[in-house]
Amino acid sequence: MDAQEFRDDEAFEPVATKELILTEETLRGDDAPRRTLVEGTVRYGAPRIAYLPPSNSTDQETEVHLLPDPQQWKMYLAAFPYTFEWPGTGRTFHRADVKFESLEPSITAYSLVPLDESSPVESTRSYTVTPQFQFMNMGVGLGGIARQVVFTKLQPVITAYGLGTNAFSWRYSSPPGGSLRDGSRLSAAVLQVPLTVQRFTLTARTSFTVSRRRYGRWLDGDGDSDLYSFDIDLPSAG
Repeated sequence: MDAQEFRDDEAFEPVATKELILTEETLRGDDAPRRTLVEGTVRYGAPRIAYLPPSNSTDQETEVHLLPDPQQWKMYLAAFPYTFEWPGTGRTFHRADVKFESLEPSITAYSLVPLDESSPVESTRSYTVTPQFQFMNMGVGLGGIARQVVFTKLQPVITAYGLGTNAFSWRYSSPPGGSLRDGSRLSAAVLQVPLTVQRFTLTARTSFTVSRRRYGRWLDGDGDSDLYSFDIDLPSAG
């Protein structure tokens, strides 16, 4: 298996650009006519998918860890690049949630990264996939490892949801007293896929909370993007 890295600083070609939409009604909280406000955009790159062969490890940890049956399941590493873009002034973004959902419900997230980042400083980390199909922090990274996910600008606070389900997401939250930064992000999942599935559809949607000054005061509002669908062709197992 050739070494392969998925990096958050790697340029990607967006395959979809979706506006982040807020309705004026959610800000005003009254019965005024609805008017949409474009608060920013999210740009999605195509998911990068790599096959993960069954473990042939005989160490004790692998033996006691109940792994998916390779006669029924195959495993893939999927990396998802996307970029948040919003105006630099006049708004404070409190959160952005990026949610992916497989329309094939039997395809689930076996492991997620980032999982729970609350460190008060930016950090650089590299993760590899263990024989148990879990992400393991390798620090600044090691050359020659078959599959790595590398974060060069990991910023708190990040929380993953949906482990073990077909709908999984990452929440990016602002630091206390601050605003969530825009810019490029990367997240990754180990996907557990039925052996017979070679193609499936994955949807993506981004929701957010923003404060903006309206009618003489700062008001919070929630909004989201339109749904986007990826048609995923899985690499051959082998």
